[in-house]
Amino acid sequence: MRFEYQGCSMLLHQMPCLEKIITRFGMQNAKITYTPLPKGYKPMPNISTGDPKLRNYFQQVIRSLIYLMIGTRPDIAYSVIKLS
Repeated sequence: MRFEYQGCSMLLHQMPCLEKIITRFGMQNAKITYTPLPKGYKPMPNISTGDPKLRNYFQQVIRSLIYLMIGTRPDIAYSVIKLS
């Protein structure tokens, strides 16, 4: 976490960590959105065994987002938990 002081206020953020996650998972060209999930989003359960490499990749993304969520991004909590 990084603390920055701006006059009488303090800003807490994890921008270096977020930039590292974005680079690690190749999301540099992802679109910015203010609503993490579409309205009424309901994930479909996976009924197949799935690809272990893809499952591991997905788990790494979710794990990274949970770390951010707990530290400084409670605004993404619902979406991250829903996807996990």
